[in-house]
Amino acid sequence: MAFTALIMVIWMDYLVTDIKDITSKRRLVYINYEPAFGLYAGELIAYDISIDKVIPQNEYDEIIKVLTKRATLRGVNLIKDKDYTEYELRQKLLKLYYPTEAVDSAIIYAINNKFIDDRRYAFNYV
Repeated sequence: MAFTALIMVIWMDYLVTDIKDITSKRRLVYINYEPAFGLYAGELIAYDISIDKVIPQNEYDEIIKVLTKRATLRGVNLIKDKDYTEYELRQKLLKLYYPTEAVDSAIIYAINNKFIDDRRYAFNYV
């Protein structure tokens, strides 16, 4: 019965299986053996994230919310310096270790606010 309860906890929540350095200040958090997102070292402490700990759903949602805002701001800052296609901006944000949910939201924000427009990009390119 205890083993079943452990599986239920892991299934409903997120098990941190590894943490690797991205830079001297940022860490890549692996959840269930998959790279999940990058956080600053101080955020790992604030959220009490360490290897073999489980992140409850509510904390995970909070982290995603913070990272969504951060990805959106980063996307807008990138667009200020250079015109990007939707694909290019998506790839850039993913390479910066933002989770897919945050990147999707940032892309939608950029499209809705006409910061990126693939048709305009193609017209300007030609």
